[in-house]
Amino acid sequence: MKKLLRIGKFSEMNHISIQTIRFYDRIDLLKPFYVDPVTNYRYYHINQSSIVDAIQHLRQLNFSLKEIKLILSQDDPSLLNKLVEKHRQDLKEKELMLNRQQQDLKDFQASLQAYQEHASCQKLEIIPLPKRRILSYTVKDNIYQMTAEEYELQLRGLKHKIQSYRPAFQNFGCIGSIMPQQSFLLGNWYSKEMIVFTQSELGFPFTKVSNLPPSLYAVSYCDSFQEELAALPLFLKAVQEADCRICGDYVCQVIYEHPKLTEAERKMFIRMQVPVQYK
Repeated sequence: MKKLLRIGKFSEMNHISIQTIRFYDRIDLLKPFYVDPVTNYRYYHINQSSIVDAIQHLRQLNFSLKEIKLILSQDDPSLLNKLVEKHRQDLKEKELMLNRQQQDLKDFQASLQAYQEHASCQKLEIIPLPKRRILSYTVKDNIYQMTAEEYELQLRGLKHKIQSYRPAFQNFGCIGSIMPQQSFLLGNWYSKEMIVFTQSELGFPFTKVSNLPPSLYAVSYCDSFQEELAALPLFLKAVQEADCRICGDYVCQVIYEHPKLTEAERKMFIRMQVPVQYK
């Protein structure tokens, strides 16, 4: 009986709580080696420590207790290999998600910095911008003739469609629109193309996936949907006077939003931008 240990001693030697051992007993994962019929004391064999080690190792690999019970109750390497492969794939998906979240945080921080730098100074700048992936969605009416409420309804419709395919998609703070180059040059403020900036390569049946090319961009900033419309003629004039040639479509990009709990209004800080080349 020297190799049998009271539950407290077994707990101490294996760095596992008595409560956990009792729970493992209840789910038939780690049964006592011997139960005294008189005192009802539980005794565990020292060799059962290997079971504890296996459970702790598999838990560290994020196997569920149900899976661990299945693994330890069968001597089936093929089953174990299938479960291991499933967990590897799950970890890959989590890694991709964490990488996306890291990039989203980096982008959000950059947007906040841009807001802090340009909220009080919205003069024209010529800056390089990298390639950016977008989902574009065609709406029925000209975005620049919509009220804020009509625009919001269009965005709700797009969100509903996207989330019916991918409920986890939440990039609706990274929105904007595209105006054809010719319309912009003519001062015809016209766009039916709503866009969502995204890192995902996946599209939807009702969207088009494309990239805004890396380029020099003439950029300026404004504080709202309504202000953009008023600022567009001034932005076009400033670009034309900056010794630049416009070489692509105009892009409206919401780079920062901070709605207030007490106001039923979307607070947008917009980057007005158009690709340019120096003459």
